[in-house]
Amino acid sequence: MAADRLADIQARTNAATDGDWFVNSNQPGIVFNPDGRPLAVFGGSNQDCNDAEFIAHARTDMPWLVGEVREARAQDACHEQQLQYVDQRYGAVHEAVDQWRTGDLDAHQAMTRITELLAVKP
Repeated sequence: MAADRLADIQARTNAATDGDWFVNSNQPGIVFNPDGRPLAVFGGSNQDCNDAEFIAHARTDMPWLVGEVREARAQDACHEQQLQYVDQRYGAVHEAVDQWRTGDLDAHQAMTRITELLAVKP
């Protein structure tokens, strides 16, 4: 989901009537605001009642979903940084091993370099 689409969803959510919307089992197919005023009126079929229930829950479901998506994106960004660090650090370890294999470093030099690399805190 593109960032601009998420922002559009957030804007629509923010612009909607505040509070917990609800449906009343005595008046199926009608979505009410927290003050009991109708927000949306559907017909009386089973599907209309299901649609009304969906819309009533959208008022609280959408902010929750947007929050979850933003949290997941933040975690992804953090994981990306961690993976870049691991790639850089262990790439250098791999390079030290390669230098030992090609004779550019002796075993002691390679192990010293690897130990230094692994001792560095992120």
